[in-house]
Amino acid sequence: CRSLTGTLQIPHRLSPLRIAPTTQAVSDLRAAVRIDPDSVLAHVHLGMALHRNNQQSEAVTCFEAAVAQFPKSPDVLNYYGEILLELGERS
Repeated sequence: CRSLTGTLQIPHRLSPLRIAPTTQAVSDLRAAVRIDPDSVLAHVHLGMALHRNNQQSEAVTCFEAAVAQFPKSPDVLNYYGEILLELGERS
């Protein structure tokens, strides 16, 4: 769905804390990024879905692209940092 300003709105059910780590969620979020490539939240949600779906390399790549596109976004930096910390703890 779109807001009154025309930007893509991520449904609450797809918030990073609630997203189901499924192939369908990743597919839907890739579509959201294609529909609205300027949506910070679409990129964050996609990165988190990839991470929760154990697609770590793709999640990191997604967040690296998001950091390049939105270098001052607290959401991008926060979630990317959380993933990096978690991945660091695994190694």
